Amino acid sequence: LMNKIIDFFKKNYFLIPVILFVLIYFQSIFFGSVWEDDGLVDLPRYKNLNLVIKSFFRSEGGVHFLPFYNLQYFFIHLIFGKNAYPFGFHLYLFIAQIFVTLLATIVFYKITENKLLSVLTVLFWIIHPINLQVFTRLLVGAGVMGHGFCLAFLIFYLELVKNPENKSKNLIFGNLFLLFALLTGEMFVLSPVLLLLICFCKKRKSILNKNHLFLLQPFLIVLPIYFILRFIACRDTLLNATSMSEDLMSWTETGSLKDILFRMFWFSPQLIIHYFKLYFFPYGLMDSAAEWY
Repeated sequence: LMNKIIDFFKKNYFLIPVILFVLIYFQSIFFGSVWEDDGLVDLPRYKNLNLVIKSFFRSEGGVHFLPFYNLQYFFIHLIFGKNAYPFGFHLYLFIAQIFVTLLATIVFYKITENKLLSVLTVLFWIIHPINLQVFTRLLVGAGVMGHGFCLAFLIFYLELVKNPENKSKNLIFGNLFLLFALLTGEMFVLSPVLLLLICFCKKRKSILNKNHLFLLQPFLIVLPIYFILRFIACRDTLLNATSMSEDLMSWTETGSLKDILFRMFWFSPQLIIHYFKLYFFPYGLMDSAAEWY
């Protein structure tokens, strides 16, 4: 029996982090209201399908364009009704984290081709102070699924790099999941760059030949579609807003087109480096306004 269990987990290695995550965080489903941010799920605009559909064409959040974020909250209300908050919200976040844990393990395996290293890396993240703090404080829960969409995008493209068969299917689903991720959170705009870095580390110079031109599709197809949709929805803010004060929280919420471009291509990469540092030295979490962005 023990050998059968061992063989099962060797084959289904991605279930190991999922099981540990469920055991550690299951009680979070029954949390009450924790922070002000998670109460956003109970706003009237997330209960009305017409308003949710309008969010694809007209943003109500300044420069933020998050229609899939709104759509997820709508489905929480549709499924759970009066129990949408806090129970439905917490259960959805819990399920989303399970998917992220599973997909992250698969992505690390596709990168390292080492099951043990992939499992240990994700297990380390599960108990890491950053993940513990974000999950227990339940900040902007619908954004968690954005990570799942991003990981799915990486899986389809990495599979395509390794096995060119079923090219059309992998490209279609990979590009769709990238678009879903972008419509859930702006930070995933750098995901195609991450994909190129991963592929370059795995394939070196061979990644530059014409057989890998499909890696440019996210830049040539998905990102233009996203920016067009974003401009349509946020056009009033982008065209009419003026630069805000130097206060970080105000500046990142609104601002001119110049401010937004600066935020995406200069400020965001710095934050990525900052969070990478916190991964190894998780000291002083959430101790400044910058930690929110």
